Amino acid sequence: DEQSEPLRLTALPRTIIRSPVGNDAIVVARDGADGDRIVVVALPDASMSPTPPPASQTPATLEPVVSGKPTDAGPSATAPTTPPPVTPPSVDPSSPDPGATPDVETTTPPSERPSASPTPSLSPEPTVATSLAIASDIDVVGGSAAFSSDGMWFAFTARPTDGSGGPDVFVWRVGEPTASRLTEDGESMFASWDGDQVVASRPQVSTADTTGSPSSPASVQIDPQTGAETAAGTLWLPAVDPTRTRALGWNGSIQRTVDASGWSPADGRLELRAWPTEAGGQANAAPSRYAGARILGEEIGDFDIRWDETGGWVAVWMADANDPRVGRLSLFRADPAAGGLELLENAPDGVEALAGFSIGDGRLAWASPPGQSGEGSRIQIVAWSGDGVGSVRSAPGKDLVIVQ
Repeated sequence: DEQSEPLRLTALPRTIIRSPVGNDAIVVARDGADGDRIVVVALPDASMSPTPPPASQTPATLEPVVSGKPTDAGPSATAPTTPPPVTPPSVDPSSPDPGATPDVETTTPPSERPSASPTPSLSPEPTVATSLAIASDIDVVGGSAAFSSDGMWFAFTARPTDGSGGPDVFVWRVGEPTASRLTEDGESMFASWDGDQVVASRPQVSTADTTGSPSSPASVQIDPQTGAETAAGTLWLPAVDPTRTRALGWNGSIQRTVDASGWSPADGRLELRAWPTEAGGQANAAPSRYAGARILGEEIGDFDIRWDETGGWVAVWMADANDPRVGRLSLFRADPAAGGLELLENAPDGVEALAGFSIGDGRLAWASPPGQSGEGSRIQIVAWSGDGVGSVRSAPGKDLVIVQ
């Protein structure tokens, strides 16, 4: 609509993860034969209504500003009417032509739109995203990359593009020029955040073991500033809920992936378990009653588990064994009284979905795989209130990416 602000990215994104505070986002994009590039970009502030210039002046394009580091004002802070000048980022000659890449639009809700004005409008040309590359020449592994709840840190799993090593956990602190390696064993994978602590999992085998035999997993909590580790049970890739009292993860053995890039579930099942709230506690207490029988699959590949900000709802995506870009998505309501998960009527139950989904503010959004006869993907959204769940979907499109 008239208040949307296109944002042009300089590389085709495959994942976009927005910070829980401010307007910064992480973009994971393929950088040709050089592997993945992880870039921090500033998204347009949808809460701001652009102020048109006086009729006597030439309209100008507003440039987004990289925050550099969080301010004390919090997420509700607004930028000044006249933004400070921004030096456009240099463009890598090897990057795709910005003119050929998709735009990301942010939209102001109808209730916040200003009344029509005869003054000239802003330039319709997309703004080139101000960006900072924090990692390159790597292959991002898994789909559990995430910001910490305070937006101060971003964690992900990656390995060298040349295959010289296995996966490790990397962290980036807002304001730092690059991400840094948090683990050095070539076997660790990021699972989730527990407050300000990184939760990671690794196999209980030596890196020299190439037999391909299944292994038992172990999870740890890691201080991103010091690297100090604390044991955190035996669930594989536990997704800790925002209340820090429960975690949903794989209980069972794991095995090396076919391409040896990491580890995936072998024999076992997904379980909801009590989570320790004190350092040194163990997450392998007796499992809670689990009502979500539909995701207790014994043969699953990669999976992605995300809680909403209240800890009352959780979405589970499980990759297809033959095509990891496609999987099945389910939405459950957590029932603290019964100690389990509940599948409500009309909630997604194993629906086909591309990798990458967004959950929060009472809604779940995902992109469906392309349909038959050349039909493109669709953005699908379900929303809930109490026990009610409703849904809507978009018209078909191409190269759809959900901002998580």
